[in-house]
Amino acid sequence: MNILNTPFYYWAWAWVGLGFAVALIYLLAKTDLLRADVATKRWQDPVWLGWLGTMLYLLHNVEEYAVDIYGNLYAFGATMQKMVTDMNITVGGEIALPTPLFFTVVNLGVVWIAFPIAAILAKRYPLMGLSFLGIIIINGFSHVAQGIMNGYNVGEATSIVLFFPVAIYMTLQNFGKGKPYAYKWFWAIMGCSVILHAILMGSLAAFFKGVLSIEAITWIQVINPFIWLWVSYVMAKKELAGRV
Repeated sequence: MNILNTPFYYWAWAWVGLGFAVALIYLLAKTDLLRADVATKRWQDPVWLGWLGTMLYLLHNVEEYAVDIYGNLYAFGATMQKMVTDMNITVGGEIALPTPLFFTVVNLGVVWIAFPIAAILAKRYPLMGLSFLGIIIINGFSHVAQGIMNGYNVGEATSIVLFFPVAIYMTLQNFGKGKPYAYKWFWAIMGCSVILHAILMGSLAAFFKGVLSIEAITWIQVINPFIWLWVSYVMAKKELAGRV
């Protein structure tokens, strides 16, 4: 994907996200502004965790859409283009490559809108602050699986260095006997995230088969984060009701 032929927003948004991530790192580490209760340790504070998840994914997007570990700029589009070309995926006789708008919408909807809303709502519905956990686990494993099969792919490094350590520590701190949540809520979070990824991958598969247009799957990804957010809200509301 030639950067000269892509809209400004496609190559600019990840760098803007890096600025947001740096601000969040400072606020999370040095202040109590993003905490629900200062009496609760950070790794069990749902609001703090919700913003932590937002920060992690913003950094992940930098590796994917800004600069990878080898210094390649804007590599995700080129990676996707190579994949569909190698697999000879075509629609109407042309390579079926999703547009820059599609990739931007997928990430902005989840990371810039749904994650912050979940973090804010976590003050009232605590489990929403942990709802990003399933997304980073599933996404992280997809990157690592691709890495095992084909070598390094953009997003793999932040999956290994950021996603997995945080996911493991979060799980140990928050789920199980004597912890804030029973393990069934961990699996509920994973289920919510499976829905998000199933809609994403299902719409892409439909596009590659020529069943849905690029416009249709772009609109699906506008809606998809809000489906995940609603399902996560229902889950968190049920968990909270069970405490009464």
